[in-house]
Amino acid sequence: MCIYDVYGPCSCPHGRCFTVLAQCFTVSSWVSSFLAVTSCFYMYVRPIPSEGEPEQPKEGFGFLGRQAKLQEPPSFSECVYWDGEESDAYFDSMWKAGKAMGIIAVGVGFIVMCIVMCTCCVAYQLPTFDGLFWTCMFCFAAQCLSFLSWGSDLCDDMECTWAPGSGTNISAAMLWIWAANMVKSFPEALPARGRGQRGANYEDDDEYYEDSPYLDPNGGFDPDYYDYGDEESWQPEQDYDGYDDSTYGGYDENQDYDNRTYDEYGRDDYTQDDYTRGEYGDDTYTQDDYTQSQYGDEQYSQDDYTQDQYGDDYYDGDETYDGSNGDNFYHSDPSDSNARMSAEEREYLGVDSDTRSTMEDLD
Repeated sequence: MCIYDVYGPCSCPHGRCFTVLAQCFTVSSWVSSFLAVTSCFYMYVRPIPSEGEPEQPKEGFGFLGRQAKLQEPPSFSECVYWDGEESDAYFDSMWKAGKAMGIIAVGVGFIVMCIVMCTCCVAYQLPTFDGLFWTCMFCFAAQCLSFLSWGSDLCDDMECTWAPGSGTNISAAMLWIWAANMVKSFPEALPARGRGQRGANYEDDDEYYEDSPYLDPNGGFDPDYYDYGDEESWQPEQDYDGYDDSTYGGYDENQDYDNRTYDEYGRDDYTQDDYTRGEYGDDTYTQDDYTQSQYGDEQYSQDDYTQDQYGDDYYDGDETYDGSNGDNFYHSDPSDSNARMSAEEREYLGVDSDTRSTMEDLD
């Protein structure tokens, strides 16, 4: 839309100086144009005297009327409107064309004047003033074309001279040029008083913040910090560019996360075999191969390794070792392990047959 906003009366959102000057020029242009069209002294006309005849007095002619003659009723009026017979007798197409251009300038100029007068309380967008500029130029052209009336047959048969209305017509044309220049120079509208944040208008002026800490653009915080929206979210500028409260740390509360989102590899896409192959660099390397390399026995698996899991209380030294029994806790001959014990250990555990027989005799 052409209208940006509406303000209070006499607020002059585009600036008082530009507003007053533009209004003065547009009002002056329209008034001058109106007087030039309605005046009955647009030009002075008198018949060309024949040789030896006295000159007759000048008579004022205008687009809408003429100067009243002496003793012509009503005597109190200076101008008389044209009647049909006089208009047809005096005026041709050139006169009518000039008259039409003058009336167009008055009509279009009235619209321009009304819009410019509203700038005291209405803020317009800048393209609006571009349109008003070309409209004022159109009024200037129409006002100039009103001089076509001087090329009519009236001025061939009679003597036509300048009148007050002629000067007014020239003044109106020049004023439309100046009004167009002022309308084109209209600046962008200022924000209304008490509306919005006015402090931002002075953010480039360092001296504005010198005298008071309350006017500091950072709200009293260190200059190395800047505001993210409230005082609790102040963060140092260094290494935190591009972050705010909602995206700090890469987490967005409005986003749905799953296992694939938290880590580089989601748990659904990652298996133990992939980890083993990635760690040892062999696509054929599996967990079973890892077990064989660790324990050095291709026939040995984690299920067989139970020596650390079961204590000595589960094994009786007198039991004979059966290599075919997979339920035995040890895969070596218990007699060999007993042989490697010291005498004190065998006596303490009760695995020495001589010691056991001696203790039975004592009982």
